Amino acid sequence: MRFWNFQNSLYFIYDQGRDAVAMQRIAQGHFVLVGPTTGINGLFLGPLWWYINLPAFLIGGGNPYTIALWDIAISCLAIPLFWWVSHTLFQKKFFALISAIFLAIIPGSIHASIFVWNPLLSVPLMMAALISFYKSRESRTWLALGFFLIALTLQSEFAYAIFFLPALFFSIPWIRQKFDLRDFFVSGLSVGVTLLPQLLFDIRNHFLMTQTVLKSLHDSSNSVSWTQQFTQRPHQLLDTGAEILIGRNPQFSWFIPILFLVILLGFTVIVKNIRSKNEPYIWKLLALFAFAPYPFFLLWRGNHGYFFWYYISCHFMFLLPLFFRGLEEIIRIFSFTKVSKQAALIFIALCIAVMSLISATHWYSVIFAPINNAGTAKMLSAVQTIYDWKNQDHPSEFTVRTYTANVYTEQYDYLFSWYAKSHHISPPSTVLSGKEDTWYIVIESRDAAQKFFFDPWYKDATKNGQRTRQTQVGVLTLETWKRIK
Repeated sequence: MRFWNFQNSLYFIYDQGRDAVAMQRIAQGHFVLVGPTTGINGLFLGPLWWYINLPAFLIGGGNPYTIALWDIAISCLAIPLFWWVSHTLFQKKFFALISAIFLAIIPGSIHASIFVWNPLLSVPLMMAALISFYKSRESRTWLALGFFLIALTLQSEFAYAIFFLPALFFSIPWIRQKFDLRDFFVSGLSVGVTLLPQLLFDIRNHFLMTQTVLKSLHDSSNSVSWTQQFTQRPHQLLDTGAEILIGRNPQFSWFIPILFLVILLGFTVIVKNIRSKNEPYIWKLLALFAFAPYPFFLLWRGNHGYFFWYYISCHFMFLLPLFFRGLEEIIRIFSFTKVSKQAALIFIALCIAVMSLISATHWYSVIFAPINNAGTAKMLSAVQTIYDWKNQDHPSEFTVRTYTANVYTEQYDYLFSWYAKSHHISPPSTVLSGKEDTWYIVIESRDAAQKFFFDPWYKDATKNGQRTRQTQVGVLTLETWKRIK
């Protein structure tokens, strides 16, 4: 399902362009200790994302499709884990089966797998972490592995994994069913090992990241007031939770309250039985994973109060089983008469039918027949068009100016560079020298461009020129300009 029609379903955004440029440098021998930037200037993720993608970069010669397919394959490592966890959670085969299937096909699962950037790794890492902590009652090695996997997730989505560490660290005696200082030592060591590259980078750069973190603790310029925080954050959490479960489907918005009420029912049943030996440990652990980040999210006021879906892109894995646990509980509650049980079964059948329809609709719209005018295919088509024009015009200097709404153009710079390398030709310059007789312009989403930013840029990019050619490729406007003599 994830690989179908990949040419038309994939995107190549700034993050991917930045990552491809970084992998290109690594392939040329420039070893790096840190990875992508975070929302805090001066604080970097670890380099796991770049190094895990390096084989795909080398195999495909930097082809963006090869890298994307490699990442989708990595995300698919979670699918057999979905199956194992579902069949461990549910004794009834029916619920085990539908849980495993929906974990693999709901919108959040599909989107987390095909939107290729560093949060993608959190899906297999966090599912493997859940299994490791479940196995931790058997041996300390599993406990160490669990913390190691959570720490690796810090390099995937820092603003998500960081909130699991304190909750799980303080839960070690409960997880291990005993208090042993060796458990805490091994857990801390497992986390510390993953941070070694960043620590070395910090030492070599005069403790840049340490100073950044300390400064951020006292800097409130990126924070919102507590009133604004508690007014908007619950709504943000509900919106992002709904998005990772059912996608952006306004026609199914009526189902959101039902979805969350059933999830709440499933969670409440587990909490009610938290001290009971009859409640399986894995359910208690799943409830901890599902709940752990939310108190921290409520209190975290950074990033100007914004909260994006990708912070919790993998959290569907912990919420969805609670939904099916809630449905299972509904059967138990309404089994007192034959009629009430039949009504409960009808309700459950309708819920599963709606979830099936939501998943099928989402898959059709984003993979089978997407209307993707801003994806990788359109961008590569635009790059090829510019090169075709260049071959027709024979300009004295080959220059391409690119405009994007967020200023960053690494994704386009990389595609032009990769196309040139794969065709053994020269890449374009991105800065006008003033000596060109002909140059080219790429504008992303011109209709949506803000005049305040776009007009000065366009005036400078077209100075002393006359437009001689224009075409549209998806949301990209391509233009040829010749210098007025």
